[in-house]
Amino acid sequence: MAPGSTGVTHLVLTHAVGQRFRVRTEYVAGPKDTSNASTWGGRLYLTVRN
Repeated sequence: MAPGSTGVTHLVLTHAVGQRFRVRTEYVAGPKDTSNASTWGGRLYLTVRN
């Protein structure tokens, strides 16, 4: 993704109130992508609140 780009996902957190989660993104360079290396993003910590 280019600088300033965003990624979007949908989380279904049914009955998850009070639970804590951590998520992070992974970029996997494709065979034609010679400019970027595969990498992991930073972790995002979240707590589901009612």
